[in-house]
Amino acid sequence: DNIRNKDAQHGDETYLIVGTDTRGGKNSKVGAGSADDIEGARSDTVILVSVPANRDRVVAVSFPRDLQVDRPDCAAWDNDNGSYDNNNVLPATEAVKLNSVYAEGGPKCLVQVLTAMSGLNINHFIAMDFDGFEKVVRAIGGVEVCSTVPLYDYELGWILRKKGTKKLNGRYALNYVRARKIESEGNGDYGRIKRQQLFMSSLLRSTLSGNVLSNPSKLNGIVNTFVNHSFVDGVDTKSLIKLAESMQGMDAGRVSFLTIPTSGTSTDGSNNEIPRTEDVDNIFDAIIDD
Repeated sequence: DNIRNKDAQHGDETYLIVGTDTRGGKNSKVGAGSADDIEGARSDTVILVSVPANRDRVVAVSFPRDLQVDRPDCAAWDNDNGSYDNNNVLPATEAVKLNSVYAEGGPKCLVQVLTAMSGLNINHFIAMDFDGFEKVVRAIGGVEVCSTVPLYDYELGWILRKKGTKKLNGRYALNYVRARKIESEGNGDYGRIKRQQLFMSSLLRSTLSGNVLSNPSKLNGIVNTFVNHSFVDGVDTKSLIKLAESMQGMDAGRVSFLTIPTSGTSTDGSNNEIPRTEDVDNIFDAIIDD
């Protein structure tokens, strides 16, 4: 019921991409701490990616992890087992942080919340943890980033020791998109969001330039790694390859990155980021109306 103007979205593909901070399994080996230190999994990275039916552009919208949202009734989610407890329904609650929605109610609950906010018909879900991210970047062959200053994070250490352009792979790429305690940025989650957008932009530019799309073997290898090391719904190898092929010839400049606009933090001690509702509506109306 919350999907806006459904007919206008016919043929569009909308992907909800979630980066989880789970410390379970192999994630504890990538400098993330153990599941004993930090239980569960929060969606610290949330991005809606819209690809319209005519494939002439891509819009990726990032959501701050502390964005204030209202959560509906949701079945409790067990991230370790990837399952819901339908006998344990969490009552609806208002003014919670977005990253808690996935932690408590899983993908279904997060999709409900974001559908209500965006009006988009979210028909694909992808969740990736630290270990999966490393493996995908290795399959791609690394991603080139550029920074005007060296980057040092107080928890993770050096991200980039020197300013300029550098190709990042594995752990270095993971830390680049994870870090949120870099003093020179001074804006925590927003600095991280900006770096994630720069990383994705570079990745898409190199992919759309043809060195991947024109190489079926390389494309298959990347997509298979992506699917095998993610938690997905409505996504498989065949559909991703078909999407990639349909985007051949798209100019990289037709890829736009946006961040949900906010008006500061709440004053009740929760430090929730308050969404600018009218501006948020305008963004998603523009996406739906092409």
